[in-house]
Amino acid sequence: MKIASPTSLSTTARRLASVTLGAVALLAAPALAAPQAKPDQIFRLNPRTNKATTVTGTVTADGLSKIEVTRRDGREVSINAAEVIEIAWGSGSSDFSDGGTYASRGAWEEAVKSYQQAAGDAEVREPLRAESRLRAATSLMALAATDSSRFGDVASECDRFLADFPSSRQVPSARGLKARALWLNGDAAAARDGYRALYETGKSGSEGYSPMVTADAAMQAAYAALAADDSLGARELFDLAGAAFGAVESEKPSVVAVAAAGVEIAGMGEALAKVASGDAKGARRAFESAAKSSKTSSGVATARLGLGHCWLAEGEARKAQLEFAWVAGVDHASADRRAEALLGLAQAGLAAGESGDANAAKTGLRRVASQYGATPAARKAAQLLESL
Repeated sequence: MKIASPTSLSTTARRLASVTLGAVALLAAPALAAPQAKPDQIFRLNPRTNKATTVTGTVTADGLSKIEVTRRDGREVSINAAEVIEIAWGSGSSDFSDGGTYASRGAWEEAVKSYQQAAGDAEVREPLRAESRLRAATSLMALAATDSSRFGDVASECDRFLADFPSSRQVPSARGLKARALWLNGDAAAARDGYRALYETGKSGSEGYSPMVTADAAMQAAYAALAADDSLGARELFDLAGAAFGAVESEKPSVVAVAAAGVEIAGMGEALAKVASGDAKGARRAFESAAKSSKTSSGVATARLGLGHCWLAEGEARKAQLEFAWVAGVDHASADRRAEALLGLAQAGLAAGESGDANAAKTGLRRVASQYGATPAARKAAQLLESL
């Protein structure tokens, strides 16, 4: 048997001691060895400078009035909810992260399941659970665009959000999404009432309901009222929307532009109600005037869309096609208007009565039903396709 020399024993001992000390050091400082959690990033618009800034930390409360954040240095800060542009959520839930991955791939069914799991996990902080529940609802909306039987699920998911997180900053968004889902599910009257209630809450000055959200709720309520054959209610709601958009004040050009378009569109409320109730000739004059006087692209598109409906109702299919084609090709501000124009173009083609027009109409209807499934026109297109 070979006996180790004192020198070799000493060398071996030193090596063992070095390894042992290294292992002890790793065990004694696990926080240094483990990766740090990714923080949240809160993008806010500074009201004094009108510039965007970023606050980094962990969101501990996401309310209608205030956002509470624990910064990396341990300092607690509060941010006015009205100043928040967006929150980029960091670490906190593997299910939430998985939901984002699935959503980025368009795998909406899997995204819904992951977000729902995150929303129901008691170990996840409340603000992230609320965000998860809302994302489950928006993912369901994307899924329903290809399967209209799921719009009812969207409304139910929004109800769950509103019951579980009644003070969340996202409550106005959830209420609007629910109203939209009800409309697309075929209940325009319920959508009208939901949007109107949202408008009334904002009009009363409740925290978290911005002037733009309030004004848009009135506008959407007016359109839902038209879909529900409530012309009288639509007229009133268009008037309310016009006043609300006119009262919007902002230093941001994009907000000013949207508000200006809202005023112009609301000003066509009487004409929109007339054409919906069958008075196409009376409405046409108003739309012709609005098409010339409107200063915003959305205002012009709304006027020309109205003209298309008037010409179609008056039996002028070719003139109607020109107006609908213009809106479908030029208007990129509203998927609802574009889908409605494509639907109108198909209806005008069918009214023209020629075989080529009929074939193009069927192609257009399929496009609306498949590509614009989350718009009110999609249901009408699907119904018309079934009748052909």
